[in-house]
Amino acid sequence: MYEDVKLHILKSFKYANYDNMAFLSSFLYSNASNQYKLLLPISLYYTGEYNRSLFLLSSLNTVTSVYYKYLCYNKLKDYKKALICLTKIITDDVDEDDLDLDIFLVNKEDKEYFYNDMALLLTQLYDRDEAIRYFKMSYNIYPIFTTIENLIYENILTTFDHQDILIRNKENIKKTNLVSTSSLHELISDLNKNEQNIEKYKNFIPGIGSYVVAFYAKSLFELGLIDESRRLFYILRSKDPKFMYNMDYFSTILWYSQDVTELGILCKNMIIDSPSSSVTWKALGNYYNHINDYKRSFLCLKRSSYILNEPYTLNLLGFESVYKNEYTEALDYFKKSNLMLKNNYKSMYGCALVYDKMDNKSTADFYFRKCMYNNQLKAMGMKFYIKHGELDIALQIYKDAMKFDSSDINILVQQTLIKRGTFTNVEEFLILEFVEILTKLNLFEFAKNILNIIEYRGETYYKKKEMVYEKRHEFI
Repeated sequence: MYEDVKLHILKSFKYANYDNMAFLSSFLYSNASNQYKLLLPISLYYTGEYNRSLFLLSSLNTVTSVYYKYLCYNKLKDYKKALICLTKIITDDVDEDDLDLDIFLVNKEDKEYFYNDMALLLTQLYDRDEAIRYFKMSYNIYPIFTTIENLIYENILTTFDHQDILIRNKENIKKTNLVSTSSLHELISDLNKNEQNIEKYKNFIPGIGSYVVAFYAKSLFELGLIDESRRLFYILRSKDPKFMYNMDYFSTILWYSQDVTELGILCKNMIIDSPSSSVTWKALGNYYNHINDYKRSFLCLKRSSYILNEPYTLNLLGFESVYKNEYTEALDYFKKSNLMLKNNYKSMYGCALVYDKMDNKSTADFYFRKCMYNNQLKAMGMKFYIKHGELDIALQIYKDAMKFDSSDINILVQQTLIKRGTFTNVEEFLILEFVEILTKLNLFEFAKNILNIIEYRGETYYKKKEMVYEKRHEFI
């Protein structure tokens, strides 16, 4: 009975005609047995009627009904209620489904997905330690993309022995064999390696190469290697122009490079391709910040955060609040960002910046020492310690960042001059801070000689040059 209706519900789902699916499911809800009452709230989830779906699901306690409650609460951003639903499934506090349409049923044995969902949910609730525990539990069963991504970002995945995990998974021998004989293990390892694998994956764009190249380009950006990262993103955009993953980082690279034309073109294309993506609105936030329209920049970033609340957006909102001298709000954004990602040097730098502006030197010093992850931030650290007259610490940062083997000022000058023409743009910012140290030590000839080797002569260069000549004139 009602076989034709069930058939067309399946066809409606297959062809994404969710309104027809909901209409036909309503007919079964009123006329068929109780086992089909689950179809209507499932249909309403796909039509976006989350509250009505929850109303109809409220009397049901099967695995699938509770999972769809979780999905609805998650869409409504009611994360605490979503957490209760997932907990019921994980602890097996649910009933068996009696619906005979398997395509709609949730299998309570697929724990890797429930653990991954739980980890993402706990991250939204700012409980990152517990989230990491669930990411590990999920990864121990099967490596889901978001699990891999988060564990690598936290510098945890490199401590795993992938093959050992697969061997220890006794629950599903078929799944273990599938993963062991596939190239997935190799792919995960490649995500943790350097440029030797990138050439291989460039040939698989579009495809899996898009993810690997975007992942590695972001890693280069995090290390402050702006030019190298930008080159990879250009290759990726040329071969897979609609790809969105990590394009928010590409927009930030263009912002750093002060390439407003390229940034504008990127934003225009992203608006056309993915207007509802949080990544698009982050890129727009960077664009408006670049043209000093901080109000629009902030609104774009808030919209991005509403679509998907994640640590990178919170950091950008924090920096926008710093621009507006709203230090309490900025601190709140940076600290929330750190609660969502523990290995988060940008939020540490944001806190250091805010505390410095609030004249809380000791706390600023604490955060600066924790955030010097790349040369870009080391340059900001040098600036902080120079400002507070702690030149020895600033010199030590310079020596470590440039990988020089002496702290002697004369040797540092000579080693810097010898490497003329080999510095990246980021390293030149470190050198410009070194020029300020030399000036404060009244070593004007050294400072002048070092200035002469700078190739990128932007605003910072001319400020340092003017400072050297003014101080030299005062000294004479």
